[in-house]
Amino acid sequence: EAGVGFGCLMIGVSYAVFAFSATRLLECWRIEGGGSYGTLAKKALGKRGMHLVRVSLVLQQCGVLLTYFIFIATNVQQVLARRFGADLDLFPLVLAQLALQVPLGWIRDIQHLALTNLAADALILFGLVVILSFAGAKIARAGVGPDVEFVLNRESYFLFVGTSAFCFEGVMSLILPLQEAVAKPKQPRFPSLLLATAGGICAFYALFALANYLAYGEDVETVLTVSLPAHSPWTTAVQVPRALLERVSSPSRPSQRRRADTAGLPRRARAPGRVLRRRHAHVPAANLPRGHDPQPHGHAQKLGAAVQRDGRAHDPRI
Repeated sequence: EAGVGFGCLMIGVSYAVFAFSATRLLECWRIEGGGSYGTLAKKALGKRGMHLVRVSLVLQQCGVLLTYFIFIATNVQQVLARRFGADLDLFPLVLAQLALQVPLGWIRDIQHLALTNLAADALILFGLVVILSFAGAKIARAGVGPDVEFVLNRESYFLFVGTSAFCFEGVMSLILPLQEAVAKPKQPRFPSLLLATAGGICAFYALFALANYLAYGEDVETVLTVSLPAHSPWTTAVQVPRALLERVSSPSRPSQRRRADTAGLPRRARAPGRVLRRRHAHVPAANLPRGHDPQPHGHAQKLGAAVQRDGRAHDPRI
């Protein structure tokens, strides 16, 4: 879409905008002593800002998941046509994924998907190695692909402006949950670690895209696995397991966002039907009314009333 020169330039510009926005966001989080996206937006812009941020997070996630639906359907379509001669449209293949996506979307704790995420990551690494091997072999055998634009593709360069921003489709809405998940002694190091990691990923994006663009030229497909040799068993080995595990592990992507989006909602609205209980906690006797049993068992209501009367509702010891 962009050409080699303009494409690398836009990825650099998008990374610079991301780095600036991420550091400002984390600085606001530090100044306010924590908080979710909605909480920070409410303090800055009021309730309208809070609702606007939450709606934007939901819309962003819908757009991201839509690309995975298309990616998986395209790979399954290619495998069915190549192995069984079936000619199916993308639409029924996208609808068929809902039977698996909807129940998996009810999982709120991503720890239940740890094994599938690990397997999906391993297959992603395997797929990258196979794709780069095909690209390197093609360049060594036939040279650079046809009609490669080394500077600027004047016909469609403007499309890559949105594509370069899409490189950061997932990380921006996970910055605050990740920052809060870091151990407190290491939280000050998180911004520099985030920028270094994102920069390394952008560099790999550019090198990976350059290798495949030089190999296939203008014939490179948006879904890159379609560009691989059709009858190679390595192509099937990349497409089928990857598509399956992408669908199984995809609910882990919105789960952290849901945690951030629902931070300001009542507990009952966040987890319907669940009863959350704490283990027995030690309550200092100095905080209890005279004559009250210092053990909290069975005295929750009385203790709550006493705390309200004493004005200690926010005492961190209780």
